Amino acid sequence: MTKSFRHSIATKDTIRKIQNWETWSCNDPVFHHAYDKTVSLYVQDGSAKLTFKMGEYVELIKGDFLTIYEGSEATWDIPNGITNRYQYHDSFVSASYRQEQIHWDRK
Repeated sequence: MTKSFRHSIATKDTIRKIQNWETWSCNDPVFHHAYDKTVSLYVQDGSAKLTFKMGEYVELIKGDFLTIYEGSEATWDIPNGITNRYQYHDSFVSASYRQEQIHWDRK
């Protein structure tokens, strides 16, 4: 079975890097979504339990970082609302572009 997600605790550096990501809030008790792109998210507030189509699940709380892979489907059980910062992976700045931004001191 292919995993639908990767779950971790956000580091201070990760939190610093995602300040410009979009914000999504949901106060519905249940939300279902099919992911046509890989997305990463950081839980700013609230909690949820995501149950994936293949039977996997993950419980999220404030401070968690989650990547959901393209092709996954999840039902979110949201007891008291949730607010996330998120970004789809096709909108990340590419590694080759970041390389062009490096300026070496050539003394």
